[in-house]
Amino acid sequence: MQGSFQNFSPVVAFVIAAPVQKKPFLGDMPEYIVFPNPALHTLNVKLQTNVFARQQIDMLDGLGRVVLNWEGFNKSEWTLSLPTLPKGLYTLRYKDEIGVKTSKIILAQ
Repeated sequence: MQGSFQNFSPVVAFVIAAPVQKKPFLGDMPEYIVFPNPALHTLNVKLQTNVFARQQIDMLDGLGRVVLNWEGFNKSEWTLSLPTLPKGLYTLRYKDEIGVKTSKIILAQ
């Protein structure tokens, strides 16, 4: 076997890894503002960026039960009617294809 590696040429391989990208039309989870808080009969939700996806907003009571629900697509502003909820502390849950965000809401009816 002597000399069997004399004509050996090393092979050098490069692997170039591209960064994983999110879906270009979705981006990051949007920031939003909720006002007024405390609320009386309506609540406004305004997204800081446009969302091109199916969206859902739930109002949860103190036990985590969904008491009101709204759905939309590509909305940047919501006016939510709170007609029959008793006063108290609630959780507003915003969901889209990227994830979930929550906010504490006080109803002062």
